[in-house]
Amino acid sequence: MLKRHIQNLLNDYLKLFPAVWLGGARQTGKSTLVMALPDYHYVTLDDITLYMAAQDSPQTFIQSLPKPVIIDEIQRVPELLLAIKQDIDLNRQNGRYLLTGSANLLGMKNVQDSLAGRLGVLELTPFSLRELNNHKPNLLDDLFNGAITQQTPTLDKPVIEQMLSGGYPEMQTLTQPRLQKLWMGAYITTYIERDAFNLAEIRKKDAFYRLYHILASRSANLLNKASLARDIGISAALLDDYLALLQTTYQIELVSAYWDNLTKRHVKMPKLFFMDTGVLCNMLQVSLDSFWQSPYRGLITENFVFSELYRAKQTTLELTELYHLRTSDQKEIDLIIQRGLQTIGIEVKASSQIDASAFKHLKPFAETLGDNFKGGYVFYLGDHAVQFGDKLWALPMAYLG
Repeated sequence: MLKRHIQNLLNDYLKLFPAVWLGGARQTGKSTLVMALPDYHYVTLDDITLYMAAQDSPQTFIQSLPKPVIIDEIQRVPELLLAIKQDIDLNRQNGRYLLTGSANLLGMKNVQDSLAGRLGVLELTPFSLRELNNHKPNLLDDLFNGAITQQTPTLDKPVIEQMLSGGYPEMQTLTQPRLQKLWMGAYITTYIERDAFNLAEIRKKDAFYRLYHILASRSANLLNKASLARDIGISAALLDDYLALLQTTYQIELVSAYWDNLTKRHVKMPKLFFMDTGVLCNMLQVSLDSFWQSPYRGLITENFVFSELYRAKQTTLELTELYHLRTSDQKEIDLIIQRGLQTIGIEVKASSQIDASAFKHLKPFAETLGDNFKGGYVFYLGDHAVQFGDKLWALPMAYLG
C-alpha cells in the first residue's frame, strides 16, 4: 500500500490534541488511513442506525462510545461537537477523538468555535505525484532549498496521463480510460447529490449544476463573481453560498492575490482552482487523445501544478502560503509561494518547448524582491531541465514528483 505523507503528522497530532480533525473530499482514502491505527474503535455516521442515535441524543451517543474512537462523516451530525467538547473538558487526554469527514467542519456555520483550543486540523488530499511514485516529501521544501533542480525524476506513469486520471486512490487501480471515465462520472454525480445537496439547502439545483460546470471551464483563472453570477442567473449572495459549499466539500480552492509595498498596482480578485485534475478533465471531457488539441490544455496544466503545490502544503512543517500575481498593466505570475520573507515565482506552460520569453515576468519580479527571491521556476511539458539565469529554471512537469 502506498504510504501517505500525512501519516507521521497525523500520529504527532494525536499525541498533541484531545481531538483531531482529518478532513478531505470523499474517496481520498481517509477511512483506509485511520482504520490502520491500532486500538481505535471505528464508527461511521453513514450507518443509518448510528446516525439516528447520534441525532437523537448526542451526549448519550458520545458517552457510549469506547475510547479512543474514530467518528467518520461527523459533519452529518455537527451537534456531536458540543458533546465531544464537554467530554474533553472532563477528561483532557490527547488522542481520544479522531474525527473525519468529507465536509470541512471549519467552513460550516455554528461549529467553528465548538472545539477551539482542543482540535488539531489536517486535510487528506488525493494522492500527490510524489506519493504515487513512492518518493520522499516535500515538494515545497525542495523548491525553497533548491534541491529540486538536482533530482532525476522517474515516474511510473507519464505526467499527462496522471493529469487526466488525477489523484483519487480508486482511479489509480483502473487502467482502462473507459472505466476511469465511468468511475469519475459516478463520483461527480455522487458528490453533487450526496454531499452538496445533503449538506446545504440548495434552492436552485440546476443553477448549482451550471455553476459547477462553468467553473471547470474557468479554472486557473481570476474569479469574477459579478460576471459569473450574471452568466448563471443567480444573485451574488447565492453565488457566495455555492462557492463556499464547493470549498467546504474540498472541490475548489481560491488563491488570494499577492501584494506588497513593491507591487501596489495589483488585481485583487482571487484565482480559482479545482482540487483534482481528474475531476476537472472529466467535466471538460478532455481525454488523452484530445489533450494536445484541447482549448483547456493550459488551464488543466496550471491546475495540475497548483494541486501538487497545495498537496505538499498540507505536509510541510513550514508555514507556506500560495498566491497569484496580476497587475493592472497585465504583468502576471501564475503562482507565488511565500515563506516568511522568502518568495518563489512559478509559471506554467502547456507546451513541449519554451524560450527566455517564459521568464519575462519572473525576471523583473526577482529584481524587485532582491535577496528575498529564492527562485523562479517555469514548469512545462518538455523533457529537459534548463537554467535560464540566476535562480531561474525551466523544469519538466516530472520534477514535481
